[in-house]
Amino acid sequence: MAIGTPEGESLKVQGDLTVTNTRTSLLTVENGRLYLFVHGGTDNVDSPAYQIPTTDGGTWDHYDLINPGPANGLTTVSATESRNQATVWARHRTNGNVYTYPVTWKNGAPDYSALTAPGSGTPILTGAGLTATSHPRIGAGDLNNDGYADLWVIDGSNAIAVFPGTSSNGTKGKVDGFGQLSMVGYADAAASLHPALVSWQCADAEGGPREGAPLTIYGCWNTPNQRFNLGVDGTVRVGSYCVSTAADGTWNGAAIVLARCENKPTQKWTLRPDGRLVNRGTVTGGDLDTGRCLELNAWATGQGTRPDIWDCSTVQANQQWAVQPERTP
Repeated sequence: MAIGTPEGESLKVQGDLTVTNTRTSLLTVENGRLYLFVHGGTDNVDSPAYQIPTTDGGTWDHYDLINPGPANGLTTVSATESRNQATVWARHRTNGNVYTYPVTWKNGAPDYSALTAPGSGTPILTGAGLTATSHPRIGAGDLNNDGYADLWVIDGSNAIAVFPGTSSNGTKGKVDGFGQLSMVGYADAAASLHPALVSWQCADAEGGPREGAPLTIYGCWNTPNQRFNLGVDGTVRVGSYCVSTAADGTWNGAAIVLARCENKPTQKWTLRPDGRLVNRGTVTGGDLDTGRCLELNAWATGQGTRPDIWDCSTVQANQQWAVQPERTP
């Protein structure tokens, strides 16, 4: 597990935005023992690893390590310096409780003493039943950008729940508890794409997800070829293939097909708030109004119509699409 910089990301003096080394170190569990791989030079870690001593009878085999970032507030190391040091959370696989183990500062070096006793972590979430069996995937991050790390879990049905991190005394960045969980969706959720002109029809990978499959519109049948995943990288995927322009075309009328995902500009799309899907490979200077959008050419709406791309500096109904979350099939 990557844990950030144990030494901390420090501000030398108040208001000085110059930070120290921020290279990531790694923690691993091997035979119940915890090993730290400290950052080395560029793109590597030092060897050998440092074994963090474990108290007699202690073992990390019953825990899942979680990286919340610096979730223990600032550590004061001198009169002029404070540091955001790494924190480790761990979920007990059987009882489902979550514990915190802060890395602190002592005698001019990181202090890992909290990590020597797996069973002595400070509980920050108990009684929620987040066992490894019921919730096999777990992680953390500041999901709502409020300065406090949040906990997320995914259960056996792929439902995602988030516990927002809280601080009982308002200490900035220090998480010592969580608010009420909220359900945010499903990890396996996809979406159907509906043209505004005929909202009862769906974009469809004709013949199923495969290289070269043309994009068409058909009645919505709840099939895998009508399930799209909109990635944070700008790709729109059906199965393992990306929605792309044929032959990487950028001209008006370029056909739309599925292709192997190769990180090409013509495989990247931006969904605008008005429902236009702009092909990034057609955009000039970052101005989306210069790009070309997925459209129903000549306003055709019959089943089997094959969309293409066309200039879209203004909003037109044949270039608008609705994204509807789906869970089946």
